[in-house]
Amino acid sequence: MEPIFGDETGLHGSYIHLIGLPSRTRVPLGDLMQAALSVRQGVTDQDWPSLADQGLSCLALGHASFRLLQEAETVASARDQSERRQAKYYAKLLVNAVGGGGGQPFLEALRAKLSDSDPAARLDSAISRIERRLGRELRPSLKSRIRSASQRFEERVGLDASVAMLEQGKTKGVPLLEPYSFRLAASQADQIKAQSDLVLSCLSRGLLARVHAEFHLSHCTNRAPSRSSDIDRHRQATEAVLEDAERWLGRGQRRIYCALAGQKSTDQTARAAMALAVEIERRLPIFVRAQGAIRQTMLFLRDDGKGAASERMGRLAARAGMLTREVIASHCASYRIALHALSLHPPEDVDAFLRRTDTTAFDGPLPNGRDVALKDIDATQDGDFVEIEGFVRSVEALRLGDGKLISRVVLHDPSSDTTANAVTIFAHLPHAGVTLDSFVRVSGLFKAGSSLFDNEPAVEIDTLAMNDLGRSSWRMAFLGLADRWFEPWRNGANLIWSLGPHGLGDDDEMRFGAGELLYLPLFRR
Repeated sequence: MEPIFGDETGLHGSYIHLIGLPSRTRVPLGDLMQAALSVRQGVTDQDWPSLADQGLSCLALGHASFRLLQEAETVASARDQSERRQAKYYAKLLVNAVGGGGGQPFLEALRAKLSDSDPAARLDSAISRIERRLGRELRPSLKSRIRSASQRFEERVGLDASVAMLEQGKTKGVPLLEPYSFRLAASQADQIKAQSDLVLSCLSRGLLARVHAEFHLSHCTNRAPSRSSDIDRHRQATEAVLEDAERWLGRGQRRIYCALAGQKSTDQTARAAMALAVEIERRLPIFVRAQGAIRQTMLFLRDDGKGAASERMGRLAARAGMLTREVIASHCASYRIALHALSLHPPEDVDAFLRRTDTTAFDGPLPNGRDVALKDIDATQDGDFVEIEGFVRSVEALRLGDGKLISRVVLHDPSSDTTANAVTIFAHLPHAGVTLDSFVRVSGLFKAGSSLFDNEPAVEIDTLAMNDLGRSSWRMAFLGLADRWFEPWRNGANLIWSLGPHGLGDDDEMRFGAGELLYLPLFRR
């Protein structure tokens, strides 16, 4: 932005110096944490209407708090630009002052000025200025530490070395210019980042609560069609709903990608990200309601002896379940971009992501094993990379003797009435929402005698190299921005599954469809 009054120092180079700086942004952190944790009660009580309301409250509070953070980010960026202009101005001023042999006279005059000043009074004045800029008083203990750590100005800045560097025309790394460096805005960026962790937790938890509430309400009220013609129409409608969801999600992701790759303004990038987040909040509950009906239909077909038809619906259900997880992660990632695209000091992972967009392809393939029917699994060569699928007959998580967490799944193929084992490490699948009767598809190495499954034949589920995938696929890197709040692939396990209900019974662990609302931390450090 050009200076609007021709002020040489650039102090009026931003409109923010005309309207004044707002005081410190007060994000209601306590309320955010309480709201994010409150959704657990709805799951525990299995009160799905209440859970839906709690999810809406989380989203509302999170969105309002997010707008406060965007405001703070905008102000911090304006401050940063102002501080940079000040630093540049003072550097130029000092270079001119010491140039042409004026270094020694400047040094003597500065020392004379310092000898007449009161360091303690200057320090108190500096503390007062900081307090005015922060909009609050510093703690007495902090003031005491500042005073005890302060040195004489001449000792701290190295006057002789500074003047020598300035005489050579150097302006970087000059100790004398350190007091004028742009540090306040950078410190505020750290504060915004810390507050955003909880805001994103509230938003992500609110959306996840809505997902499980709407799924359960749909699952309880929908009934599977009984006539073959109705089933065919239901499958076609399911495919159409799924394709539509894939389309609008991909379109929103590509808008962000194009804004970054085309080096659009930060405002345009933030608006593209915000548009996707809002579209997700509007569309995802509708998409999830359809999945309650999908589950009813696939289980009706399976129990009615129509194995092949139930598997076709199961594949759609698992695909929809994975897409739901991708949408939840996209929601969180979009909010992060909408916030930090406005910052001159974004978090390291966001900064790296923004910088490499124009050199990264939009998408790339995931590791995908050779399709093997469950009835043919025993004929598979040991060590083959395969893909298997089926309905969950049992699922459990346990720790081995060495403390390693594993999850075991037994899959059932209703067409051939055969089963196969699968196992993953470092992922608690029941807590992730893999439930009894979910339809699951996994890729991994077939082991004729897996040590992770009591030496029985099992597919040891592949662990996706998320960092490597993110370097070659923008979409994977985009989803990775949400990892601290929500992982589409739990600990990188290469499997997808259909949504399942949450209930209590003799096999509680196999019925934790909404387990992530109970066991997922608000965010990982």
